[in-house]
Amino acid sequence: MLNRVCAALDETGSEARIGTFAYAGTIEPPRKTKLDDRVIVWFAPILMCYAHPFETCTEARTATHRRQLEDWTKVCQNFVQFDYPCNYDNYHAPYPFWAALQLNIQLFHKSGFIGLFNCTNMEFDVSFAIMNGWLYAKLLWDPYRDMDALYQEFLSGYYGEGWQYLREYIRITSEELTGQRGHFLCTESIANKGLLRIKGRDVKYITGLWENALALAKEGPQRTNLRRAALSYQVWKADAMRGEFSLLSPKRIQSNKQLLSDLWELEVPQHCMGIEDGRFITVEESEQLKLYRLIPRYWCWRQLGQSTKEAENFWQALRLWIFG
Repeated sequence: MLNRVCAALDETGSEARIGTFAYAGTIEPPRKTKLDDRVIVWFAPILMCYAHPFETCTEARTATHRRQLEDWTKVCQNFVQFDYPCNYDNYHAPYPFWAALQLNIQLFHKSGFIGLFNCTNMEFDVSFAIMNGWLYAKLLWDPYRDMDALYQEFLSGYYGEGWQYLREYIRITSEELTGQRGHFLCTESIANKGLLRIKGRDVKYITGLWENALALAKEGPQRTNLRRAALSYQVWKADAMRGEFSLLSPKRIQSNKQLLSDLWELEVPQHCMGIEDGRFITVEESEQLKLYRLIPRYWCWRQLGQSTKEAENFWQALRLWIFG
């Protein structure tokens, strides 16, 4: 069909090119037909692991995507990478893909890709979303930039004097606590150990990194930026029930309440995809139904179900959530 469209364009003298997606049901390439030179395939490997470089990752679904891309190159000349640098099921979840980011862009560059589309969270600066977009922009101009220099430039300007602690967070989460211990993709539950596999001493160490960075932050935009970035790790701790969010901690309920309040105060209330039902519950809704007893994964109506809103107390909400 695409080739017939291209043939019709040839007859009109148009120089237009035609884009199509290799995604989900269309991820497998045609077995016989070669695509017209006008066609651009947007390669969208939705099940690709982001804990490891695409070229070397051993995860089965990533290996399948590599084979699909190799097959596509036999029938098409033009490719744009459709990248997924955030968690669509929980925008606030840590997304430590930094060990793979530059290597992936270098691979696509070497493979002759003509572009890359960064399909990320556009509205809410959590889990270093602004920094990630900035890194993509720099690496798309030059995939071989010095990453340490880039991190220093952005982190020091955007977060202030405590930037070295954030650089250590980026290093330890992407190089020690993720890549060597599992795999993760862009629709991952925080419960997946491949996303962050953190032991007790790691929780204490990383909590200290954020505390040290906040202690050095000046009042104003840099401190606000830092508080937003810290929400990602706080949400992870609350979902995993670690540290002050542990079931054994006398501070758990108050910590949950403070976290939800911070999410709304810092204007990052979008939990996952979806406009209204994908937002976190409000502080008032949480107080009314005592939903702060739950972990953040269930602090939005998309997860709880709209019928849960009809409850008059926590136990009714729990029954409607489970059985409704």
